[in-house]
Amino acid sequence: MIRNNRLKLCSLNCNSLRKTNNPGARSSLMQFLCQQQPHLLTLQETNAANSDIEKSFHQQLLATSSIWTPHCGLVSFSSDIKLTQIPIDLGDNSQRVIFTSIQSKVASFQEFYVLVIYAPATSSTTVRREFYTQLLATPIFSPNNPQYLDRLIVAGDFNYNCYLQRHRSHAPLTWHTMLQTRFVDCITEVGEPQPLPTFCRGDLYHSTIDFIFASYTLRTFPLQASVQHLSSDWSDHALLSAYVHLGTSPSGKGYWRGNPNYTYYKEFHQQFATHLSTIS
Repeated sequence: MIRNNRLKLCSLNCNSLRKTNNPGARSSLMQFLCQQQPHLLTLQETNAANSDIEKSFHQQLLATSSIWTPHCGLVSFSSDIKLTQIPIDLGDNSQRVIFTSIQSKVASFQEFYVLVIYAPATSSTTVRREFYTQLLATPIFSPNNPQYLDRLIVAGDFNYNCYLQRHRSHAPLTWHTMLQTRFVDCITEVGEPQPLPTFCRGDLYHSTIDFIFASYTLRTFPLQASVQHLSSDWSDHALLSAYVHLGTSPSGKGYWRGNPNYTYYKEFHQQFATHLSTIS
């Protein structure tokens, strides 16, 4: 249950959730992810190659609902959440994103959207730039669909550091401008000299390539966010954890505001019938 409309979202490039060469690492990683108690978990580099693997991941993570591609995953641990995938056509890159509508089954918060990204891991700046160019051309970022941009969380492995000037060629200027003007970094506090590294290769190479951004209309809590580096058996990426306030309920609070979703509960039927009998 999402209390006080305060969502916890975690994101991780898991370096293949299957871990076929180390089943013990797969089991312990999934157990660890469950212990973090997020409401939503976004995953990259899942290697969920077919429906049987997707079902196995779903069960091992004790998920209430989930959406998978060979590259990405979006997992819900909250019975209050309804996931509805919105198809996005990026050609050969279509499976590198998951775009989803997130709704409350009892209308405790207004609908919002999550975009999971796993950008191409390649030395070719041109290939990665083309991916972001394609993404910007989708309805997600169209001015004709302001409802998406106004309540959107973008999470995943960007495969470049969007804060470094020398990396600006990895994506169009429009992408960088949009991140700066429409979104807030959920992990890095404003005024910080530089974001924490999220990717480590040995002791010598560190980089920041994993991010969680949220629309300015969604209140965030960067001081409570975390970047947690994991065992190398699990991943060379860090687990990002962020908190987002989803705003007030569109239907008001409690029975006195006439929230129609309570009519689905047997307990409400019984109590309402009892109440009617006392005033009849």
